[in-house]
Amino acid sequence: MKGLMGTLRQMAQYPTAVIGMIIIALLLIVSIITPVVIPYNEAVRLWRGGENVWRFYPRNAAPAWMNWFSSTDKAASIIMDSAA
Repeated sequence: MKGLMGTLRQMAQYPTAVIGMIIIALLLIVSIITPVVIPYNEAVRLWRGGENVWRFYPRNAAPAWMNWFSSTDKAASIIMDSAA
């Protein structure tokens, strides 16, 4: 136990090591929480991505997040639901 604490104290002296450990911890937390939050059947459906998943999006259009990197905003797809 003392060896582990000594190692952690040494790593705390390096800011990049601390940031790296924080990133690793966040990735571990996300990987543990994801299977609990997303139901298995939904995850499989989205992973396979058949026609039912992609039918609302144009094939040749860029995704909406591409506007973040451009000085001019391109048109985005809008999905309208008439049942609401």
